[in-house]
Amino acid sequence: MKRVRTMAALTTSVVALMAAAACGGHESTSGSDGTTFQLAAVADFTGPASGLGKTYTNMIKMSVDDINKAGGFTVNGKKVTFKLTTVDHQSNPSVAVTEVRKLMDNPGIKLLLGDTTTVAQALQPVLTPRKIPMVWLGSDPSVIQAGGGNYFGVLPGPNDRASLLGQYLSQNGITKAAIIAEDSGYGNAYAKEFNTTLPTFGIDVTGTEKFPADGTDFTTPLTSLRKGDPQAIIMLTFPKAGGLIAKQARELRFTGDIVSDGTAASGSDFVSSGGSAVDGVITLDYGTDPLYQDKTTQEVTSRFQEEYGFAPASVGLYYYEYPQLIAKALSDAGTLTDEAKIREAISKASVDGIAGHIQFVTQAGGRVPANQALPVLSIVTWKGDGSRVKGSTWTRDPQSGDWSEAK
Repeated sequence: MKRVRTMAALTTSVVALMAAAACGGHESTSGSDGTTFQLAAVADFTGPASGLGKTYTNMIKMSVDDINKAGGFTVNGKKVTFKLTTVDHQSNPSVAVTEVRKLMDNPGIKLLLGDTTTVAQALQPVLTPRKIPMVWLGSDPSVIQAGGGNYFGVLPGPNDRASLLGQYLSQNGITKAAIIAEDSGYGNAYAKEFNTTLPTFGIDVTGTEKFPADGTDFTTPLTSLRKGDPQAIIMLTFPKAGGLIAKQARELRFTGDIVSDGTAASGSDFVSSGGSAVDGVITLDYGTDPLYQDKTTQEVTSRFQEEYGFAPASVGLYYYEYPQLIAKALSDAGTLTDEAKIREAISKASVDGIAGHIQFVTQAGGRVPANQALPVLSIVTWKGDGSRVKGSTWTRDPQSGDWSEAK
């Protein structure tokens, strides 16, 4: 079976501005033959999602280095290489807006790679009037639609995740579930979708509790949720908080399933904060190879770990593909400056790499909105030693919205 993967979120912390460096209205060059296209990555290096932010930014850096070492790519007969700079937005939307506005003072900015729902929403008033396209880590359809055709969602959306988890939990005898979500654009959108979708699978939502995005003590919301006697608690937050929630839930003697939509239970931060309590946590994961069993995937992730000292979260694989996809789109567009042509080229571009085959849905149909990548998800269970066991992989038809297990 041909691998098809969602270009990877959820949900976390890189904004990469791509700018054609301009001088007097002309594109800057590298030497006498080549043109440089700038990528400025605004990521969370020090905030609550710093674990994922470092994965994403470093994956982009590694991909850029690989492209440049191979001689770059060709646009309208000219060789082009990437240049990357980084800024820390600390998972703070106001900081993100401030830093993006500074970067946009460069008149050559033509494209942005976005991160979380909260940051994407905050950046819309800055980007939409300028009609600057954004390839965005998140997937909330309302954010995509508000982007006026300029936003491209790359992770499976709230309905994708809620419907697959609802189907999976129902098939495994779960009839009552509780939700604990961070109070943010991401957490609120997903909590709303899960509350709407789970009952359609015969699952009663016994309670929903919110907490500050920088929270570390979850005893009160978890104690409240336990009163509803749920068989499962679903976490909608980032990895550091996800590990703490799992740990504190077990300390409160919750013996049911602990479940993640794919963001809370991912990466080294989840394991370091949760310790042995991560054992048995069920999570959605991205694509068909979240355990890095493919030879090419192993080569990239091994190089990453050797270079940066930690294993990348599986969602980071998609960030390796971002520069590859943009290079392909720019080559197809034949321009580094025409936003409309670049936007059209992104919608039509596809790449086959370590994240499999990446493409966008460009016409609305079924439950997958236009400008969102085709959703592919796997079910993964964590073990107490920090390893994971892959279960089934599922694909969703963009027209009918039905999930089917990949064979």
